[in-house]
Amino acid sequence: MTRRRFFFSILLCAAFLSAGAEALFAQPSYIYAAGGIENKTIDTLRLGRTPDYFSSYWLHYAGGVEGEFNKNYTYKFTFQSDPFWQTTFNTGIGIKMGFLSIKLGVQIGLHDFSTEYAFTAIEFWNIGIDTGARFELPGIFFLGFDVVLDIGGGNWVTNKPGSAHRQFLRFAGGFWLPHILISGGYMQRDYDAIVSDILAIRAGQTRVYGNIEFFAKTVPFQIMLEAGKVDQLANYTSDSSLWAKPDETSYMYVGTTVTVDIGRRFVWYVKMEAPITGLRAPIFNEFSAISGIRVRFNGNR
Repeated sequence: MTRRRFFFSILLCAAFLSAGAEALFAQPSYIYAAGGIENKTIDTLRLGRTPDYFSSYWLHYAGGVEGEFNKNYTYKFTFQSDPFWQTTFNTGIGIKMGFLSIKLGVQIGLHDFSTEYAFTAIEFWNIGIDTGARFELPGIFFLGFDVVLDIGGGNWVTNKPGSAHRQFLRFAGGFWLPHILISGGYMQRDYDAIVSDILAIRAGQTRVYGNIEFFAKTVPFQIMLEAGKVDQLANYTSDSSLWAKPDETSYMYVGTTVTVDIGRRFVWYVKMEAPITGLRAPIFNEFSAISGIRVRFNGNR
């Protein structure tokens, strides 16, 4: 290939990518990033250490890109990290069909055991199908569900150290009143991992919650109040047949989220959550405080 053809090919590829990016982001798109701190009494990285219950600070972070190809098709590329599920990446597309919306994508999860055990990071991953649906009559009510179905990863096939699984299920619904959205739901997350020949983890977390959100078009901020109940259970085993005494917590909590519109392109929010009573086992200072910003670019809305 001559030098002239080479540079012509480069220019042609650049023009193609530029046109594709312009078409992709012609509709409203959003970039967001969030960070904060969480203090959790059950941490899937505890690896069976004593004491039975402990206080573990975890830096929470999340980010991604979400937007529309057009009015009927959406996309997302997101990631987040938390004490229970560790680090996950999600990508997928959504389809709007009148009052019904469906989504289909993939979740890839990473596991953070390689610093303590002699495994490479690639052994600690899993992949799942991320799907869901939502039926909504705008301004009246909505119903929806989300589910992540684990399909394996790492040493999943041989069920050896490095095998890990994540499952997720959520049902939610709500209805609108003038300037108020009342909603609630149920969420369940499961996490299993075979860390080594002598250590395995089996953990579950359920959350039942209710929200009241206050908003108005003429007010540049929204306030959401939340209350609910969380149950967490983690089993640790020192061999393949005997599950040790589990870590178990159950508590009621309250939380709030404040969202502020800054001009037409920026949205800032802060979310806080803390327990109000422990129903089973100590809860220490379990809390979370997270703040983030979302930036809108392109599109006319």
